[in-house]
Formats: sequence, C-alpha cells, structure tokens
Amino acid sequence: MLSTLGRAARVLDLYSVDAPEWGATAVAQELQIAKSQAHELLVSLCVGGLLQRVGSGRYRLGWRIVALNAVLVETSDLLRLVAPEMRALVGRFGETVHVAVWDGRPVCVDARSGRLSTSIPPFTVGADLPAHSTALGKVLLAGRPADEITRFLSDHEAPDAEDIQAGLGHVAAQGFAYEEQEYRPGTCSVAAPIVNRDAGVFASIGMSVPVERWRRGRTGYRSAVVAVASHLARCSGQLGPAPKLVPA
Repeated sequence: MLSTLGRAARVLDLYSVDAPEWGATAVAQELQIAKSQAHELLVSLCVGGLLQRVGSGRYRLGWRIVALNAVLVETSDLLRLVAPEMRALVGRFGETVHVAVWDGRPVCVDARSGRLSTSIPPFTVGADLPAHSTALGKVLLAGRPADEITRFLSDHEAPDAEDIQAGLGHVAAQGFAYEEQEYRPGTCSVAAPIVNRDAGVFASIGMSVPVERWRRGRTGYRSAVVAVASHLARCSGQLGPAPKLVPA
C-alpha cells in the first residue's frame, strides 16, 4: 500500500506547466516501472479526481486538486499569519514579497506583487524554487540536516557542491541569505528563516528587488525582512505544521 501511494505521489510530481499531460509510456519511463503499473496508477488517480483523461491514453491534473488546494489555503495557520506581514512589507517598500516552505525542495506558497511599475514579477504559487540560486531556497536548504543537504546537492548534480555547502553554512550562521542576480538577471533578493523551536527552519520569507534599487537599499531591505521573520518566529507557537502543497 505504501509503495503504491508513494508511486502515485511521484506521478503527481511529474506534472508541471511545461509538462501538463502524461501517458502510461512516459510515466513508466520516468518512474522506471512497467507500463501496466503506470497505466493502473493513472486510472486510479483519475477515478479519485486527481487526474482527468483528456485524450487517448493522456491525462492532466483533475479538478479535485483545485478543491483540495482551496482547503489548504483556507486552513493554513502559516498563510494566515504571514499574510498581514507580507502586505505590510509591500506597503512599506513597494517590492515583491514571497514565502516558501521545504517540501523535499523549496516551494513558493504565497506571493504578493510589488506596487511599483518596475517591481519584480512574483513566482507562481506552487512553483518549485532553485535551492542554491534564490535567497528563499538558500535559507530553506541551509536549515536542513547536513546529510540531507549533501544528498540533495548530489541528487541535483550541483557541480560546485563544496562551495555551495560553505555558503549555506554562512547563511545559517548569519540568519539570512542574499541573491544578487544569480537566478534572474536584474533581480536581487534577501530572505530570512521563519524558525520554530520544534520544527527548526520551516519556512522562509523574502523580498525581491530590481538591481537598480537594490544597490542603495539593500541594508534596509535586509533589516526589514529579518525583523518580520523574527516576529513570525515569536508567533510560531500558534502555527501548525508547515503546509504541504497539493500539486498545482
């Protein structure tokens, strides 16, 4: 049963904006299982509403996921508590603000667009984020156990893993991370961890800024983001577990 559920979860993880449709042959190749097993998984997920059949042997995500996502958003303690702080940061600086969690990789769970004409476009909620080239990702990866960091970098074939690990150690020690045009040209960011005594680093909050404003305001952005993260950490006794996104 656990093996079947695990495979079903891996099927759902295959879906993305770039790959919205899958069939049994492709799923079997990706999961390295028999085509008959892949077909059975797809049909079972379709019966449960998590997938929908759209053509001959082709499947897309089902509308049941939209309902589940609505329940998640409406009942998440984390999203409820971060919302006013995100609005306040946007109101004060006019820049784009994100919150991310670790779900085996960094995942954006909330985003607020900046109000300036040149504000950075936000990440899509539900999107996977690069772990070692975004400030949000760096903070989350730095908060993982050392063996998990090593395994993650190995699985993702990071060519400069030793340098990345050294940088993550610095992030963990200072309590924030910078990203200066590492992921997107013209975009700089700062992020800080939201820490819970029991769960450790379970989320990160960050602000993304165009490089031309970043140079003159970096210190102020960092101070504000770190202060908000510290406030949320003090409130973390009110938080349940960090949310696990349903595929979207």
